[in-house]
Amino acid sequence: MRKSILGYAILAAMTVAATAQANYREEDADEDPSGGGFADYARVEHVQPILTQVRVSTPRRECWQEQVRYEQRPGFFEANTGLLLGGLAGGLLGGQIGHGTGRKIATIGGSLIGAGVGYDYQYRNHRPVSREQVSYEDRCRTIEDVHTEERVQGYDVAYRYNGQLFHTNLPYDPGNRIRVGVDVRPLEP
Repeated sequence: MRKSILGYAILAAMTVAATAQANYREEDADEDPSGGGFADYARVEHVQPILTQVRVSTPRRECWQEQVRYEQRPGFFEANTGLLLGGLAGGLLGGQIGHGTGRKIATIGGSLIGAGVGYDYQYRNHRPVSREQVSYEDRCRTIEDVHTEERVQGYDVAYRYNGQLFHTNLPYDPGNRIRVGVDVRPLEP
């Protein structure tokens, strides 16, 4: 019976010794191809995001309808009615005078005199008036909405390997464990 208790004690001691290698697991270790070290995993103790303030500008288009007034000038015939009618009447009257070349000259002269009289009469008594028109036009502008927001720049990671605490910054959150490189070599006394 003493032998079996002693056997169980030895078996228990071997189990405890195997478990004592806290962070080293044979299946997770990789040999370093350069020859002196290997890769292992360390337990992550704490992960803190590193935050930075970033200024963000978002363009926004703002539109509205604006009332626009403009002057509508009279058209050619409306503005020149006296000129045209006077020239026509003077040409007709001038065409009644003389024969041959004299009649042609009288027609041209009557047209010019009649146009001048008609123009003068219209602008003294019946000047065409320009009218004001109102319409609505779309107006737009771009406005920059600016705000600040926090963005994760990286992660401050505290991890423990072989009883010692280490810190590093990583661009990602490693989770519960982090892969580390272990270099074992003798030290000079």
